[in-house]
Amino acid sequence: MPFRILNTIAISAFLVLLTLVWLEKADVKLLVLVCVLYLLILGLGIFFIRLNFFNQNLNRASNSTDKIAITFDDGPTDHTEAILDVLKEKNVKASFFCIGSRINKNSDLLKRISTEGHDIGNHTFNHYWFFPFLSREKVKKELAETEELIRNFTGRKTALFRPPFGVTNPTIVSATNFFGYKIVGWSKRTLDGAFRNKRFVLKRATENMQGGDVILLHDNYSECAETLRKILDIVEKKGLKPVTISELFEL
Repeated sequence: MPFRILNTIAISAFLVLLTLVWLEKADVKLLVLVCVLYLLILGLGIFFIRLNFFNQNLNRASNSTDKIAITFDDGPTDHTEAILDVLKEKNVKASFFCIGSRINKNSDLLKRISTEGHDIGNHTFNHYWFFPFLSREKVKKELAETEELIRNFTGRKTALFRPPFGVTNPTIVSATNFFGYKIVGWSKRTLDGAFRNKRFVLKRATENMQGGDVILLHDNYSECAETLRKILDIVEKKGLKPVTISELFEL
């Protein structure tokens, strides 16, 4: 993993520079620069899941030329039903990464997701904004509570996990491995969670789309179903087939 390589290089550079500084053959500013660069690269690895910095994640399938995966985060919500209606009408399967606290309020929708053959993934119980700072035990608790709800309402054990905001670190990876989950990222982030402009979201989802892509959408806003329909129309014109994460990566 790049994280291990980075640590090896950083520690080696730090020790060499520390020795040179002690021998008065190097400026202490170089030591500070190494530390700053280390933290900068570490930050990029934490916040950009596609870098596979701490773990080999499922961001894009290299073995597929005609299949893509459409994924939804942060449900189930009142808007998930409209999404499911569009998927059923188009005979398309997708993947839903569900928040445990929302499953409790929308268990019927979770059951429908399962019954209609879509993938269900774990997206933590509370989706805390400070999730990256939780201890390993608290991360495990977030995952375990959501896993239990998914299993109780659907009879299925999920094999997929997407961390909130796509943030990863050694603690999150360790807790994920405890449950045997595959961490799922994306190759196309529509930013529909922040920007609700349909034209903007549609462009980010479909521009330069190709087989193997994993598209990140959200099912927690009113325009999501209409946007999905337009995305699926373009996908069809491109001759691509939307499938679940499990099918795309042959899990």
